[in-house]
Amino acid sequence: MIENNGISNKLAMHKNASARLIKAIKSLGLGLFIPEEDMAHGLTAVSTLGKFEAPEFVEFLKNKFKIQIGGSLINEIKPTVFRIGHMSTKQCLTRNLVSIITALGIFMREKNINVNLDKALSSLIS
Repeated sequence: MIENNGISNKLAMHKNASARLIKAIKSLGLGLFIPEEDMAHGLTAVSTLGKFEAPEFVEFLKNKFKIQIGGSLINEIKPTVFRIGHMSTKQCLTRNLVSIITALGIFMREKNINVNLDKALSSLIS
């Protein structure tokens, strides 16, 4: 597939998905675990900034939406960091990114956290 489409197109797809996802995450008032300039474009580690428990969101997403993402691999930051993978073509599809951000917005609202979900979603579509 990479040979057919070209490596530069594959890399551009991941970079674009990563940039849109980061913009949406920030629109929800969350942060990144590492600086944006140091990130790979196949995985985004999100910081909850202490607004909610990350493992609780990972379970919510799995149970309510049947979407699997990862928690932190480091015990000390498990409460505040979760990981969204977007390494495959399917994971980079706008509809899949929209599903995760929508679920995140719903979860945050259920936790009485004020979020602008419309703004976050528009950053994925534009």
